[in-house]
Amino acid sequence: MNTNTLQPPLLEGLQATVQPKVAKEATIQERFESFHAHNPHVYAALRTLALQMLGNGVRAYGIKGLFEILRWQFSIQTGGKEEFRLSNDFTSRYARLLVELNPELDGFFTLRELRAE
Repeated sequence: MNTNTLQPPLLEGLQATVQPKVAKEATIQERFESFHAHNPHVYAALRTLALQMLGNGVRAYGIKGLFEILRWQFSIQTGGKEEFRLSNDFTSRYARLLVELNPELDGFFTLRELRAE
């Protein structure tokens, strides 16, 4: 067995993230909306992963797991030379957005009540 072979990327061409400037007093929701507006490729990649999993019979998965997959994928693709920063503060927002825009993902993520706006 060849242990030097890496798994081929599941997502081709994943782009670096842009970290928008937001006011210090901005809420998590406001920071998320700004990040999402500057990084639509993050939503697209999360959607691709979630729908791939659903299509392969995975009935439920955690959004934080998908965040880690994206981080790993980007590091492998760039050799760790570029930044791909995702705030864990945005996981619940992305899960809700994915379910809202993709009804087939209803029940795929466990959604709890938001603690902060």
